[in-house]
Amino acid sequence: MQNYKQEQKPDQNQPKQPRSLVKTFLWFGIGIATLLITGKGAIFAYQQWLSHHEQRVFLETMEDLIINKDFVECMNKALDIPESSQNHYNAQFFLNQCAQGQLDQANKVVKAQELKPVDENYTLAINLAKQIPSSSSVYNQAQDAILKWNEKLKQVLGVEGFPDGIYLYHNEKEYDRYIILQKQGNTILGTRYTFQSDDIVCFRGVIRRNLVEEVIGIFYGIDFIPEIKDIDPIDLSKWYRISWDKASKSSNHALQYAYNNRDIRLESCREDFAEQIP
Repeated sequence: MQNYKQEQKPDQNQPKQPRSLVKTFLWFGIGIATLLITGKGAIFAYQQWLSHHEQRVFLETMEDLIINKDFVECMNKALDIPESSQNHYNAQFFLNQCAQGQLDQANKVVKAQELKPVDENYTLAINLAKQIPSSSSVYNQAQDAILKWNEKLKQVLGVEGFPDGIYLYHNEKEYDRYIILQKQGNTILGTRYTFQSDDIVCFRGVIRRNLVEEVIGIFYGIDFIPEIKDIDPIDLSKWYRISWDKASKSSNHALQYAYNNRDIRLESCREDFAEQIP
C-alpha cells in the first residue's frame, strides 16, 4: 500500500487575512506604545522645565526685593513658600537674608540724626524690628534690640513714656510740696499741694516728655475762690518721683497721707473740673 500524506488544501470558503492588515495592526500597536512612552517623557520634561522656570522667577523676584531694600515684602514672600516646595530651601535663605537686612536698617535708623526729636528714631527702629518673623535666624537679636531701644525711648520721653497710671512726686527744695498725678495717654490730671496746708491746686494738661503743658488749674485756699486759671507749665524733671511701694512702707506721715488719699484727691479734682466746665 502506498503511504502518502494527503495534501490538505485550504478551505476555499474561509476568507484569507491580508498581510497588509496584519502589518497595519502591528504598527498601530507599536505607535500607541511609542506615543505613551514619549508622552510621559514629554510631560516629565515639561514638569522639569516648569519647576526650573518657577525657581528662576522666584530667585529673580527675591533678588530684586533685596536690591530695592523691600525687606518686609521679601520676608512675606519667603514665608508663603510651603515646606513641600522645591523653593523652600531658597525661601529660608532669603528669609534670613531679608530679616538681617531689616535689622540692619533698624540699627541705621537709631544711629541716624535725620529724624527729630530723637524718640522718633527709636520708635521707627522698634517698629521695623517688630516685623522680623520668629522663624528667621536673627529674631532673637531683634527682640534684644527692641528691649534696649524701648529702655532708651523711655529715658528720652521721660514721663510721657510712662505707662498709664497714678504717680507721686516730691519737691526736693520745698520739702512739704507734693504732686499726685494720673497719666492717661498724653493727658494729665493732678493735684499739687503742700502737706498740712491749704496751698492746693488741681490741674490738667498735656505731657510732652517731662513737661506738663497747656495747663489749667483750680486754686484753693482761704483767700481764693475756686476758679479755673491758666498756669505755667510744670517741669516734672525738677521733681523726685517716689514709688507707691516705698510710700506705703514709709514712716513719713506725708507719704502715708499721699498713699492713702491718692484716689480721693484725684477724684475730688475731677469733680471740681466737671463743675467748672459743664
